[in-house]
Amino acid sequence: MQDSGALARQVGISTDEVRSLIQYLEGQNLLKAHWTLGGQPPSVNIEHLGVAEVEEALAEPDEPTEHFAPINSINIYGDVHNSQVGMAGGDLNQQATFNGTQSDAVRAWLDKYRAVLPELDDGLRVSAEQQLDLVANELDKPEPSEVVVNGVLGSLRAFAQSAVASAGAGAMGLAEVIAHWPF
Repeated sequence: MQDSGALARQVGISTDEVRSLIQYLEGQNLLKAHWTLGGQPPSVNIEHLGVAEVEEALAEPDEPTEHFAPINSINIYGDVHNSQVGMAGGDLNQQATFNGTQSDAVRAWLDKYRAVLPELDDGLRVSAEQQLDLVANELDKPEPSEVVVNGVLGSLRAFAQSAVASAGAGAMGLAEVIAHWPF
């Protein structure tokens, strides 16, 4: 039995959201709620159909189930330096910028990105290669434009994040590239 109130506090959602989620999942026969008086969120037990669906999701993490989106997990072993990591939140927005002094770090990141391009299909690979070339050419200039470098790096990062989200385990190299973001 799981205390849904404690779980709600842990993940930062309201008790009203918990009640709605529990009502939906109970209606789908995925869990059984033990409702109490006093407005507290109920304790819940996962029903057989819920266990079966979790097992299905874990067995094929790149495929959605009837009730769950694909489960993709990125495990990073060791230290992560100069990386922005966002976890367990909606409305997360992070920004880092190139200021001209990180050319070596950016070049190393571009090399890592270029090394995983074979994971992508041809159309996506060509687009990524063009953006990588644009940044590399800009960095070769005596005074690279921070606006150009930041804009294209942001585009490359967003592209990699999107590819990882849609391809999951098929884009693990890109996930590693994101983990080594140079800022």
